[in-house]
Amino acid sequence: MFRGVFTAALLLLVAFLLLEIALIALDPVFFKGVLEYDSELGFKVRSKVWGSNEFGFNDNHAVKKEPDVFRIIILGDSFNWYGGTACNYPALIEKSLNDVPDFKKNKIEVINMGYPMTGTREQYLLLKRHLLQYNPDLVLLGFFVGNDFRDAVLDRKRIVLNAAFIDIDPRHIVEVFGYPIVPRSRAYVLLTHMSTIRKNTELGWDANIGVCDFAPGPTMTEDAFSKVAFENLQWGHKNFSIDQMQEQYKNVSETIYLMKHYLKKQNIDFKVLILPDELQVDESVFNEELAKTQFSKEDIDIELSRKKIKEILSTENIEYLDLFPMFKKIGSDKRLYILRDTHFNKDGTELAASEITKWLVPQLNSYSLGK
Repeated sequence: MFRGVFTAALLLLVAFLLLEIALIALDPVFFKGVLEYDSELGFKVRSKVWGSNEFGFNDNHAVKKEPDVFRIIILGDSFNWYGGTACNYPALIEKSLNDVPDFKKNKIEVINMGYPMTGTREQYLLLKRHLLQYNPDLVLLGFFVGNDFRDAVLDRKRIVLNAAFIDIDPRHIVEVFGYPIVPRSRAYVLLTHMSTIRKNTELGWDANIGVCDFAPGPTMTEDAFSKVAFENLQWGHKNFSIDQMQEQYKNVSETIYLMKHYLKKQNIDFKVLILPDELQVDESVFNEELAKTQFSKEDIDIELSRKKIKEILSTENIEYLDLFPMFKKIGSDKRLYILRDTHFNKDGTELAASEITKWLVPQLNSYSLGK
């Protein structure tokens, strides 16, 4: 009997190992999802999906800049993807700027650069990789206060395995022929990823990516959205780990410093757009999610991340536009975010584009456009 159990266990082990080897070997052939592995970044959007260009950006401009073109790059994350190639907020800004009579003699291009689920570190690496190809006159960083601090963990790299993404310490990754080998079961990662997607989504996280029409939501299940909200509330709680927060503040500060000085060497201006979180803007959502926790309202500073990024930018003498005041004003009467999603809806996207355009116009006049 013992021999039979041993033989069965051995066969199962061999079958498991063969499955793992097959998943590694077949990854680049049969698992061609939207995201693919990238050695430096961890992952990137595959080219020519969701309307993306050859670099996987949600953009359709020619890479080479033509004469008399003033070019702006907007670096960002999934906020750059909502609304497809035509209705995302960088695209709306481009349209509005080109309608300004004073700028008619110069075409203005707004390059939408970035991938979903990235933070400032990955965006800096993207900038260094593609800056000279695009040759911009101005770079804007879209900083989302909802998670860009929380995601600034140096020992975390988000990678793609068999169309599933995981966070892993980059020191644990070994590459063979350009593909990652990690100390985790690929079968387990894939099954866990599929289970998580089924459990946490209602509409599908990509329902508003690659399309101009914004679906109203909900995107996440109630439990999944509440988990995200809890993390944001916890970040602003007075008793949350100061050491952890300071480390991530430091990581973001250092990355922004690197961006600023890298661009300065290229004689390219750098500014930042501060994108507000729904819990800051919509008091009813804030109160609803707070009631699901043990936190008291007095112990939460929901604007802590916003204050901190403004402090960092002021220290670095970097100009910025804080969208929170206008979002708070308009958001008291109108919904600006997709239901249970964290991203802007159509009204929010148009408001962001409008406010950024109004902020940019007097600044672009200093470049003598159209003169």
